[in-house]
Amino acid sequence: MENFFGILKQEIYYGITYYSFDELKDTIEKYIKYYN
Repeated sequence: MENFFGILKQEIYYGITYYSFDELKDTIEKYIKYYN
């Protein structure tokens, strides 16, 4: 599980600016659906 969150942060969090919580939440949901 720790590996999943590490990869998630590396691919969609670091170096990207999100201007709202909803934008970040939507991105995470799309990431999870894609890799599930």
